Amino acid sequence: MTASPPLPPPDPPRQKGNNNKGANQTAKQSSKPKSARMKKPKLSQPRTTAVVITLSEESVEKGMTYSQIVRQARKDIKLGDLGIPGIKIRPTATGARKFEIPGASSNEQVDLLAEKMRELYQEHISVARPTKTADLRIVGIDDSVDREEVAEAVSKIGGCPLTQVKVGKISLGRNGLGAVVVKCPVAAAETIMSKGKLLVGWTSASVQHLAPLPMRCFKCMGTGHTKKLCPSTADYKGVCYRCGDTDHKAAECDKDPSCSVCKKAGLKSDHIMGSGKCKPPVIAKSKKAPKTQANKAIAMETITTLEEAEMST
Repeated sequence: MTASPPLPPPDPPRQKGNNNKGANQTAKQSSKPKSARMKKPKLSQPRTTAVVITLSEESVEKGMTYSQIVRQARKDIKLGDLGIPGIKIRPTATGARKFEIPGASSNEQVDLLAEKMRELYQEHISVARPTKTADLRIVGIDDSVDREEVAEAVSKIGGCPLTQVKVGKISLGRNGLGAVVVKCPVAAAETIMSKGKLLVGWTSASVQHLAPLPMRCFKCMGTGHTKKLCPSTADYKGVCYRCGDTDHKAAECDKDPSCSVCKKAGLKSDHIMGSGKCKPPVIAKSKKAPKTQANKAIAMETITTLEEAEMST
């Protein structure tokens, strides 16, 4: 007679209470919305290279427009001779024109285009080669290091020209070590961040990537537009960004922070003007045409360009 297979062991007795309490807590933690978690700013490589042309004030006063410059450039410059298959032309927020070429590796062709435009129209325009940048905070610098040494270290480790590195003011903390904000090309920032540290002098300083600041008008301190197309009558030029007084600059100020913009709007003002905590009310854009000749040309050509970010000192 064949033996019967053994029966499976009985199920363990159930315990009172919720056996899945730990699992439920884990599920709740993992189901938290992403907004509740700390997000690190991402470094994104540029997908295009560009040339930016800006009309001189004299040319604008004489009635010259960007349309005329672009039309003449199309006659004088053959893109095929420069190895450029095509260009995307778009207005920028300062009244300039940006010529974008697809591909982050098209620097040689863009340099040729920039040189050609300087050669032909240098009396009427200025030509720039903008580079997408990122802000890094260098922390833990000893007091023997100056801004030039920081710039040289970023240029060397990041593999970018020294002229493309901008260094802010070094501020000393309570521990006697300094911190500074550096602006450099995205590729250089990515290289430095991958190492985690930056050797400056004899010190191995830590590196943090800062999230980009919103577009801000340095006339009214509002966001979403630039000084060139500012719809506000407010003008904070010459005002200390830290305390709001007009007899000194923020770099020399040791008073408690007091934001003039938010204070005027009846908002919380215990912060530096233009900082991340500064949330001025949105100003409605004026429907009236700008009065100056330069702004008339900008308005007629539907300009919506972006000013270069100014680094606070």
